[in-house]
Amino acid sequence: MRQGQSGAQAPDRDTLNDIMLMLTTLKDSLVKGDVMITGDQSKLIDVFGSADDFEFWCNIVTP
Repeated sequence: MRQGQSGAQAPDRDTLNDIMLMLTTLKDSLVKGDVMITGDQSKLIDVFGSADDFEFWCNIVTP
């Protein structure tokens, strides 16, 4: 992790990539100490909870 401007620890790019590629979860990264959340954690959970889950083979163009 690197030091952010506000003093909070920002995850490195590898950790962020692993979360986005679903190789790990945000919860697991928090437990390992790779990610640290300051403030109200429930707000971040709300943001992730409101994201859509798209099927990989969705129709891009339909007749």
